[in-house]
Amino acid sequence: MDEDLPFLDEHHKIFAPSHCTLSQAVKTLGEEILKKIVFAVCRNPYDRMVSQFCFVQSQEFIPKKFKDFAEFVDFCVEEDTIASHSQSHYLDMDVDIDILRFERLKEDWCRFLSRHSLPINPILPCLNQTKRKNYLDYYTPSIKQKVAKMWLEDFRRFNYPM
Repeated sequence: MDEDLPFLDEHHKIFAPSHCTLSQAVKTLGEEILKKIVFAVCRNPYDRMVSQFCFVQSQEFIPKKFKDFAEFVDFCVEEDTIASHSQSHYLDMDVDIDILRFERLKEDWCRFLSRHSLPINPILPCLNQTKRKNYLDYYTPSIKQKVAKMWLEDFRRFNYPM
């Protein structure tokens, strides 16, 4: 799909064009894609923020580095960047799609394939994995509150505890 979508300014020539909203994909690829089987993967917002931080810190091609996790969270809160977009931001159309949870992705993926009778290998490769401690170890109460406020819609929409 990346070859069919344009790079957006917000991608900074770093992120794949598939980092677009659903409406952007429909605008480019046409409404017929909504007649296909569509799914998205959601992730606990606290875990997602830590994952983004670790990814940014580990990549040489990303110019901005942060002294610590708190500085990264403040950056995401203060700046409108791809790192500050909620998961709900990408699901910006009122359509029925399957939501798979990152925390149980192997199981959800197998259920998804079975539900839609898709003859696809159920084994998923693990890509872009960073070594890090448990995501909760990165949080103080004030940092947790900032992430909860920024991504409140995700906590509610995907039923994650705050």
